[in-house]
Amino acid sequence: MIQLLTPKDYSIRAWSGGETTELFIFPTDASYTERTFQVRISTATVTVSASTFTSLPGFLRVISLLEGELSLTHYENSGKRHVQLTPFQLDTFSGEIVTTSQGTCRDFNLMLSGDMTGSLTPFTRGQVDCQNMEQWVIYAIQPLQVHLADSVYTLNPKETLVISEFTGTLMIENASPNIGAMLCHFAPKRG
Repeated sequence: MIQLLTPKDYSIRAWSGGETTELFIFPTDASYTERTFQVRISTATVTVSASTFTSLPGFLRVISLLEGELSLTHYENSGKRHVQLTPFQLDTFSGEIVTTSQGTCRDFNLMLSGDMTGSLTPFTRGQVDCQNMEQWVIYAIQPLQVHLADSVYTLNPKETLVISEFTGTLMIENASPNIGAMLCHFAPKRG
């Protein structure tokens, strides 16, 4: 199954440090507010210079910046862990730990419940091998063409292509030499 999502399909809401745009949630009838999701993919603006991330016990968070700079402090049992992020660097952390930020940015987020596994990859262009039982989400930063089986999908910036129930190779073309997409995949954890 292939689904092309555009900004009119997204859900936007305020959070304490700015605004979040939900690009994708799984299962589709899940709720972020009620924490019934297994996977959530979103972008967010951080418009205040200092903020505290929303607590998400039971979820793994992967964050990358699309624009700006952000300094994160994770307050873990072993002490503080500081991370300085610039565009397309990744940070992975447990949603239950207190995390504060300094700086303003637009970020990209992958959130996974404990029964899911997945990854987030800033991607320029090339082939992607899709395995059975995985779902793929491609968020366009630059204009892209995605070749999938016998079909070609054209994505404009801020559009999302959701791919499920597909096994094979897909090709992402990006005319720019810069990062063209944020590539997420996820699947249930096995045994």
